[in-house]
Amino acid sequence: VALALALRRGLGGGRHRMLAGGAHLAGGLAIAILAGMAIFGRRFRGGLYLAGLTNPSELVKILLPICYAGILAEQGKTLGQGVLPRPSARLLAALSLYLGAPLALLALHRDFGLALLLCATAVALLALAGGKTWHALVGYLALVAIAAIAFQGIAHARVRWQVWRNPFQDEAGSGWQLLQGLAAMYHGGFWGRGLGAGFPHLVPIAASDFIYAVWGEEIGFLGCGLMLLLYSAIFTVGLRVAGRQRDDFSRYLAVGLTVTLAAQTLLHTAGVTKAIPLTGIPLPLVSHGGSSLVVSLGILGLLAAQSDAGAGRSATVKGKTRERKKKESHG
Repeated sequence: VALALALRRGLGGGRHRMLAGGAHLAGGLAIAILAGMAIFGRRFRGGLYLAGLTNPSELVKILLPICYAGILAEQGKTLGQGVLPRPSARLLAALSLYLGAPLALLALHRDFGLALLLCATAVALLALAGGKTWHALVGYLALVAIAAIAFQGIAHARVRWQVWRNPFQDEAGSGWQLLQGLAAMYHGGFWGRGLGAGFPHLVPIAASDFIYAVWGEEIGFLGCGLMLLLYSAIFTVGLRVAGRQRDDFSRYLAVGLTVTLAAQTLLHTAGVTKAIPLTGIPLPLVSHGGSSLVVSLGILGLLAAQSDAGAGRSATVKGKTRERKKKESHG
């Protein structure tokens, strides 16, 4: 609510456009946060946290989309020339810094879920700036291939890959969490056991990493399907907000924030249902509160501010159209 009110339409349109001037500042702050967490963070259940189990790394889900949107709005025109993207040296250097450095730091964090999420957002924005849909398809196929190689080549990720391939290989150890989550969803069946009638305490880390399995047991396949429809509605609105923006930065920012939420939802649900290896990423707006919930609400606040600016412009255009028609009819 605070972001929506602070960045809603102003004298020259949406105040959120002021963020474009801070693109490099946002990218530098994201790198600083990740570096600080690598130095001062303490590991708990595979993740890095500060005192009180706060995780400032979640802020990069807002900071880096702002950074990418600002840079591409300023320098992204060259991407649409020719069959292959041809970024300028300046754009290539900026992307190498603001994408390469966070990915290297996240490798130190062993946070592959957030790394995949940032890559998904970057690919979507690069394809949008280049104006070629097939660039996104090729980019995501390359991302899947790189992720598969990473899961095979890095020790911590290799364990998750082996669990995904065969959780029964160590059913009382590394495969226990995934098997308990699958069992919970199986017991839920189509209709679910009912709200409060499940056994979430039997699923490890049920409040965050495996919250979708808890809901699968209590509201069943049908309820989870409706939940995903609600998410789809949020993402559709986010893309519609992007379509109403008249400047590149606003459009890129709305798409980047929407893709960030969508990719996070996909990584969580696909990991819990064993469609992909586990990434340990929370489900937006559903997993327990904390840093992730605050950032998810912040993303929605930014989209609400952009939507308000777009609605204001639409109303102005409609008003001018009606006024012009009245003048023509009187004439």
